Amino acid sequence: MEEKQLEEILAQASEEAGVHPEDIPNLDLYMDQIVTLFEEWLASDKRGEQEKLLTKTMVNNYSKEGLIKPVKGKKYAREHILQMLLIYHLKQSLSIQDIGRVFAGVRSQRKETLDAAADLSALYERFITTNEKQWDALRGLLLEGFADCRTGSKEDLLFCILCMSALSHRLNRCSEQLIDRFFALEKQPPGREKNVPKEKRTKS
Repeated sequence: MEEKQLEEILAQASEEAGVHPEDIPNLDLYMDQIVTLFEEWLASDKRGEQEKLLTKTMVNNYSKEGLIKPVKGKKYAREHILQMLLIYHLKQSLSIQDIGRVFAGVRSQRKETLDAAADLSALYERFITTNEKQWDALRGLLLEGFADCRTGSKEDLLFCILCMSALSHRLNRCSEQLIDRFFALEKQPPGREKNVPKEKRTKS
């Protein structure tokens, strides 16, 4: 693998930085319109053409789990779109149950719902800006760390994949430990325990 090829892969990953709050329409939209926007905004995230980034079923599940605020009528407000974007990024490595624990913990501390558009915009913008800076730093470390993997052999490629996978796993474990330590698991009445599997990107 040549350095240029690795740079191209990392550059493509850089395109997945996310949507900025100013890109989100400040008007209510139907579900079909939001799905279309997600397909346009996050197209670079898709591994294959058939992969679905957001579906009506996903949104219905988010609503049932209390991850997004109740919808009045058939249109979704800007706050809903911001909540969906937060969920989208979190669910790449966390279960819906874990995301629910985090959202519930934030709401409990604020003693109000995490619904205000201004608060959500500020939080999301902070995330996008910081994440871009973190990725730039990590990108340089990866290029330096894989400097001796230039033979193009499958063994070298396996080495790169192992390192990236292990790094992803360690970061995911850190996220899970933050949740376990600071966001208490809500106790369910006997016989009503939730058993929600990890939801990642749905592929058709």
